[in-house]
Amino acid sequence: QKTAELPELIEDACRRQLDRPDLSKMRLHRELGSIEDILMMEPPKEVPDEQIWQAFTEGVLGNLKFLDKEVCCVISIGACALATVLFTILEASGQIQVDATYFLVLVLWFLISLLGAFVIKMIGLVLFDAFTWDLVYKMNEKLRKADEKRTIFVHYSVSGWINAERVLQIWGPLPREPTLAAHFVNFGSAALAYAMPIPEPGAFGVEALPPPKPNEVELITNAMDSYEVGEAVYSELLTVNGFSFRLAVYPQGLHAKFPCVAAFVEAEAPKDDEWCYRGVKFQVTLINCIDYRVSIGRIDQGDFHDVHMDRGWADLLPQELATEDRGWVSSSGSLVIRAACSGPLGRRPERPAGPAAATAPSASPAPPTVYGKALGSQGASIESLVSDLKTLEADLQRSAARALYDLCVGKDATALRHKQQAAEAGAIEALVAAMKTHHADARVQSWAACPVASICSGDDEAAAQRKRQAVEAGALEAMVAAMTWHQDEAKVQVWAACMVDRICQGSDVAGLDRKQQAVEAGWLEALVSAMKAHADDEDVQFHSAKALHNICGDSAVRWKQQAAKAGAIEALVAAMVAHREDVKVQGWAAGALYSLCSAEDAAGTKLKHQVFKAGGLEVLLAALQLEDVRCRTWSACAGLRICCGEDSAAKKQRQHAMEVGFTTSLASSISALATALHSDDVELRGCGAWALWKLWEVMEDEMPQRAVEAGVLEALVYALNSRDVELQRPCVNVLYSTCVGEDAAALERKQRAAQAGSLEALVDAMKHSKDADLQRDAACALGNLCSGDDQLAQQRMLRAAEASAVLALQEALTFCEGDEELSEAIKELIRRMEEVLRKARMEEDGASTVAFLEAAIPAERQHVQLEVDDEPAVPEEPAAAVPFAITTSLALPSVETQPHYTPSIPSSQLREGLGGLSGLSISGPVPVMTPNNCFEPQYVPMPAFAEDVSELPV
Repeated sequence: QKTAELPELIEDACRRQLDRPDLSKMRLHRELGSIEDILMMEPPKEVPDEQIWQAFTEGVLGNLKFLDKEVCCVISIGACALATVLFTILEASGQIQVDATYFLVLVLWFLISLLGAFVIKMIGLVLFDAFTWDLVYKMNEKLRKADEKRTIFVHYSVSGWINAERVLQIWGPLPREPTLAAHFVNFGSAALAYAMPIPEPGAFGVEALPPPKPNEVELITNAMDSYEVGEAVYSELLTVNGFSFRLAVYPQGLHAKFPCVAAFVEAEAPKDDEWCYRGVKFQVTLINCIDYRVSIGRIDQGDFHDVHMDRGWADLLPQELATEDRGWVSSSGSLVIRAACSGPLGRRPERPAGPAAATAPSASPAPPTVYGKALGSQGASIESLVSDLKTLEADLQRSAARALYDLCVGKDATALRHKQQAAEAGAIEALVAAMKTHHADARVQSWAACPVASICSGDDEAAAQRKRQAVEAGALEAMVAAMTWHQDEAKVQVWAACMVDRICQGSDVAGLDRKQQAVEAGWLEALVSAMKAHADDEDVQFHSAKALHNICGDSAVRWKQQAAKAGAIEALVAAMVAHREDVKVQGWAAGALYSLCSAEDAAGTKLKHQVFKAGGLEVLLAALQLEDVRCRTWSACAGLRICCGEDSAAKKQRQHAMEVGFTTSLASSISALATALHSDDVELRGCGAWALWKLWEVMEDEMPQRAVEAGVLEALVYALNSRDVELQRPCVNVLYSTCVGEDAAALERKQRAAQAGSLEALVDAMKHSKDADLQRDAACALGNLCSGDDQLAQQRMLRAAEASAVLALQEALTFCEGDEELSEAIKELIRRMEEVLRKARMEEDGASTVAFLEAAIPAERQHVQLEVDDEPAVPEEPAAAVPFAITTSLALPSVETQPHYTPSIPSSQLREGLGGLSGLSISGPVPVMTPNNCFEPQYVPMPAFAEDVSELPV
């Protein structure tokens, strides 16, 4: 898919096919005969041009000089004669005597001459074969140039050794089987399209095409001439067994030098750093609009993962065949293409149960729970793979690294166990050693970085140890050297950026130390260089931008300045301009710009202005139009970072943002920010909360109503339940700002926030945090929600009091030392809550007492009436005794000394009931407790009663 390398790859493939065609995909058409026969025969019918054949035969005749046997005989006889003359001269001069040694030397010399003749003969044969192969290649090349559709190849065959038989053969394509399955051969959809006869119109046109199957997606393009080269059109997403995919079609091809319709099955990336769908069977079918029974296509099986998200073919149909008379395009010039997926796909993990899961919106497909292959299917253990990595053979190390990556990729329990086993077995050290040993081998570098990135992924303590192990082994230095050495290899750049991103994850002290070592090793400059060298590669841009965001996010200002000095800002803006439709590139590039602008000092102000001057606000405005939560959230945050501040530059930048419509786009992105608060990504949730907070400075008047309509209140409650102080603090501020006010709209917002559970969420945040700012802000937000004199306000205050808000506010008072105004406000809020809670419990206890007494009186004694009077009247004379006896003695409570409030019945009934008691005398009216003569009531809990109150004695 690397369009920049495609012309060279095509040229190399054609050269290999012309020189050494893949005979396993062809059949022997016929043999022309041996070399002697070829020189005597007429030009074959497969070679239409006689001049091409004549040039070939003349070349073969010229090569026959290497096979001249007379030369070898002359050399042998000449050597023997020379030896005889030499020994004769020496014997005549008396220097040697002729004896048996003479004849032995003569025979030895003769044998040496024969061996030399044989060697010369073999060299001649080798030279003859080499020059003849070159002639065959030139003939094939001329035939190809004469007719680009030609699928016939001339092949020079040598069988044997000394007396080898040299034959010239003609090979052709395999015959097409008369079944539909023959249309799905992976090497020949284009060849089949050439070989197919033009279909006849009938009852099997595109109108009669059956509907797509449940695992099949269909795409009908516009007219082919309406697309540019390299322009893609996408189908709708389809989910099969948790695997979401779509069809990506390039009607005009990927490159101008390769004019073929290209089609790819593209997986939707889950919201996760590391994912993989294994063993997916996929098929792409180009429908013939005249007769769909003769449609062509490709079928394959493979893996889709976070580095290679799509699989397909760039040569589905040559452009010259995409005509209406052949049926490959419709009458309107459109292509009809279908894609299907099936096989052992991954499953979505179950979402955790609980209130958070109930309020969270539906997310995009999650990664499958099973990523890596089992050890038993690999045929090798991790220890054996590590042993292979420690060898010096590049091919063995590469295959071992690939197998190790298959075992360790993923986040399920099996993959995590494999990561830890690989780290303990010394896999990281072996992989880094392989990088250093084969620094010139790009494939070793990329495949060695794959398992290192996978092993170092994770956020637990074991993952932190593995990351530290990789840093100590020299992985950062080895891979940054590989990026410099193989700057033109996109795959090396992708995996290198992925590896440093995984190693540098974390904002703790150890994580910052790893980031510092990465910066000192030159990773900032290397990542920027990779983005500039591979500007058209979306994978390089995505992973490099993600790594820059990670390194510069929580780092020191000098690291941000170093990245900006290396050209990171310009590279990120250029990436967003070049890949406007790629949400991954847009989202993480915007996140990297946000990280570079996150400083609040003078250096941060300069960086913001530098991003603004580079056109950052314009590209962020374009990214806000995309339908992706991460992309819109990071773009909003980065734009707000650029515009925040009170200096003159910040004011000009805000003014420019309003002129270009950035503020209007922010208003339409509030719903995306609310959705971000439901994300499982902690960093994305914090970004969304911060953006909502800062939006008040930009659009204070419109924000409350828009926030309610976008579901911000519910999202804030969901985020407050996370117990993350850094996330809760901006959420509390947004909640306070949304519900502030005493008008009708503000009261309605307060009531909606209370219904969403904001009161309980605020109290819970105060109870589980010791952060002073969060305590004070939450107390203010709680007081704001409970403000008002209407019945709904009393209900909200009672709801907060029942959630233990009084205790939380008393704890918050300890964080308000020095702020008398806030302390007094909190004390007043506590007093009001206690009063509301006391009244509610009084009413509840009074109703409980009456209900208890009514249930305790038997049915035959219902003539005793229980009444609750506001001002009970005292009868002049005592009434008759009640017709039932009370076995226990009663004494009236003293109003002056009784500190507790006890629910009572009217005094008339009290006197009437007490008159029948023996030994008890009551004269005069019974004192009635009123608010003027009673102490401040205190709550006394009711005793626990039996379940069946009718059985209790009266």
